[in-house]
Amino acid sequence: MKILISESQYKLLIETTDVGSILIVGDSHTIDGHNRYSSLIKNNYSNVEIIAIGGKRTEWMKGELKKALEQKKYDKVFIYGGNNDMFSNVSKDSALNNIQDMVNMVNSQGGKAYVISGFDTESMIDGNYTEPTYYNGKVLATTDDLKNMRQRYIDFQKSLSKITSAEVIPTLKLDKSGNVSGDNVHYTNSAHKSMYDFIKPYVDEKVTEKDKKIDGLKNIDSVTGFFISIFNAFFKMFGIDKVIDLNGLLVSDSSVEILQAALKHLNYFPEDYKPDGIFDSETERAVKKFQSENGLTEDGELDAEDMKKVIQVLEDKGFNMEDLEKLKKETFKSSSKKTEDSFSVLSNPPMTIDPFPSDLNSKFKKAVGEDVYDDFINDCKSIGLDPTIALRQLYTESAFSENVIKCRQPSTAGALGIAQFMPGTWNSVIKDGPCSQSRPTEGCCDYKKALKGYIKLMKEIHLKKFPNRLDLAIASYNSGTNWPKYNLALEDGTPFGEINTKYQGKGDPIPQETIRYAYKILQP
Repeated sequence: MKILISESQYKLLIETTDVGSILIVGDSHTIDGHNRYSSLIKNNYSNVEIIAIGGKRTEWMKGELKKALEQKKYDKVFIYGGNNDMFSNVSKDSALNNIQDMVNMVNSQGGKAYVISGFDTESMIDGNYTEPTYYNGKVLATTDDLKNMRQRYIDFQKSLSKITSAEVIPTLKLDKSGNVSGDNVHYTNSAHKSMYDFIKPYVDEKVTEKDKKIDGLKNIDSVTGFFISIFNAFFKMFGIDKVIDLNGLLVSDSSVEILQAALKHLNYFPEDYKPDGIFDSETERAVKKFQSENGLTEDGELDAEDMKKVIQVLEDKGFNMEDLEKLKKETFKSSSKKTEDSFSVLSNPPMTIDPFPSDLNSKFKKAVGEDVYDDFINDCKSIGLDPTIALRQLYTESAFSENVIKCRQPSTAGALGIAQFMPGTWNSVIKDGPCSQSRPTEGCCDYKKALKGYIKLMKEIHLKKFPNRLDLAIASYNSGTNWPKYNLALEDGTPFGEINTKYQGKGDPIPQETIRYAYKILQP
């Protein structure tokens, strides 16, 4: 997908280079001073700010981050929290939701979020607490509290892998000797120096114009209020209330569908091409052809003047809203967003479901490269799988994190790579090299092979076992296929949300994790 930006926004993008502006949010592990890892970052880099107070929980961190983002945009935000939540009565899910909310805030502003998992509690903190822990002279937790909460925090750290749309930095394992403080809760200056060295590669990631601009659209020199009203009216008929404001243009992923609908209407695509909302090489060729025939710069990208020309040509050819509305219904209803009757959209989820980032296609393309991207999109289409659903699924599995893709960070269950293959599944079904963390450039850790493996697994196992039931195929990727309730639902045509209730007592219930997984990927 593409993003259009105003001249002022464009200047802001190119002014910040190198590592960019940084904000670190946390609790006592992150407070400024005392030779914490955060202080070392602040002392060694310019443009670093720290928001941290000892004893604070993620709810407080979220509120402080919101205030900070209202005042300033940060290129990178590092989030390190949850310890105090787990050492209190706050539930793990509440703390995780707060972390996810913070990540979403950063992403909505155009920054990049990093979630610091922290020091590895399981290996470094032995649980032999002999003294309570204090803060400002008051008992923060008794020894019994500490023993109980240690396990809660271990579970919380492992669950951070579920955070999406962020770079989740894995836990740092160090020897206990010389690195854990006397209270068996906090860490020494030496440990924080190691944490600084551990996080430094993430801090050093350069922020450039290319990183900030989502692949494809040129900056806008100027946009008149009259043109804005036309452009918004054009998009509104597709259910998008507003995509442009006077400070610039921001176009959502669904605008690719609109662009494709317009160019299809103007015969810039081959007759058999079915628009799917993916800005692929065929769409780029159509854009170039339109530009060439209409006296525009032939670069395969669209700016405001190009889109204005699209609207003008449509009007010259008798364009009206009913024509494109009809085209939209004929194409995208069948090829992109399936209906409830085909079990390919799950509405009314029983829990809160976070939306996917608007630049999902660009994130995937950046992670795997343009050639692999195009091949994967074509592979999805070849097995009748909506590419959008596939990208959502892969993003849910790996968040397109380099650490996950290269098998540096396996899941708590031992799954590896961009498609999170279990070694047993890879070795029995895919059989294309090893699937091992110790072989990070081979088999399931080679993202090219892993993507081919994903297509094979979906085609030969999940889609084959559950024909015309994409909801069951997606759910079974998470839970496995051997659930009696899935077979009963397939036979009876039972909607996904009614399976556990209707077939109560007939096998184990579908896990909540799987229900969330399916509803997230198949959200409208």
